[in-house]
Amino acid sequence: MVFPQKSALTAEVLVHLAMYFGVSFEAMGWRLVSLRRLSLSRREELSSQQVPSSPTARLLGYCKEEEPPDTVPRQYKYLAYKAYEMKLISFEKLAELLRRNYYELKEEFEQGSQEGDE
Repeated sequence: MVFPQKSALTAEVLVHLAMYFGVSFEAMGWRLVSLRRLSLSRREELSSQQVPSSPTARLLGYCKEEEPPDTVPRQYKYLAYKAYEMKLISFEKLAELLRRNYYELKEEFEQGSQEGDE
């Protein structure tokens, strides 16, 4: 991925890259700093946005430390989410594939969309 400006790299892109390479949000940020594709101050700014706690990031396998670890592989979650995003599967099927309660997952997505609107 090529960005004309280093500030064009958003936290969401960082989450996507982390998922693609199967590493944590923090590890991806540090790797981009070491490759000089991301400044240290921008990495700290992105980390402070706390995107890994958003519903989409949690859905994709980034959970808070106090949550129990999930047994569903990240790549599997990513593929299921992409299928839902591309409207290939329903939200009900997404919940089933992720082994999550439909209503709890729906509530997380609604809360996430409300947070994004603010």
